[in-house]
Amino acid sequence: MKKILVCCEDAAAREKIVRFLTENSFDALPVCDIPEENVLVKGRERGGSQTSVFEEKAEENAEEKKFGKSAGEGAEVWARQEDVWEEADGALLAFLPEKTLERAAKYFAEKRTAVLAIVSSAKRAIAERMFSGLGVCVLAAPIQPAVLLQTLRLSMDIHARVLALDDENRRLKLEIYDLKLIDRAKCSLIQYLGMTEPEAHRYIEKQAMDRRSSRGEIARSILKTYES
Repeated sequence: MKKILVCCEDAAAREKIVRFLTENSFDALPVCDIPEENVLVKGRERGGSQTSVFEEKAEENAEEKKFGKSAGEGAEVWARQEDVWEEADGALLAFLPEKTLERAAKYFAEKRTAVLAIVSSAKRAIAERMFSGLGVCVLAAPIQPAVLLQTLRLSMDIHARVLALDDENRRLKLEIYDLKLIDRAKCSLIQYLGMTEPEAHRYIEKQAMDRRSSRGEIARSILKTYES
């Protein structure tokens, strides 16, 4: 069952969307608030804990009380939400204010989560420009329920394929990088130990087998010895 986070500031609309998705075989979870950009990162840079960050934010926004009855409670809520959000397959952003919508889309895009945004017809063009390059799918209300389901499923399928291609691309880049290291290591063995190219190749292969390590790791070890 796909886990979908539903972000909507209107409680009634959020509940309706969650109920609809649940009835259609999604594990829909309501999200009441999106974290400010870099809130926790700023805290870590200053050496602060999650609680200290929320205490600072609670002082700045005491009237809002977005993070619970106390700053400490807010930090615990955030920590629990962060664990849940990391496991989400997708996020549905419905009728959010522009600033919140942009922040939410960037947040979930960085988490490699599929994102579908529902906006008013008047804001569709703005939203599409805002999300250019983020891979966010935009739908303009009103939307037929069948269209919403089809678009959400299609968006998640496409997003999963893109992630798979991205992972494969990263794997190939690392493989090419390791091959370059291995060639450099062979050159070092030829230069410093007088090996031939076939001998250097067999040496690296044997070391990898004996140490139960990759050829790339063996190459790094050789280069550390002869190039440092």
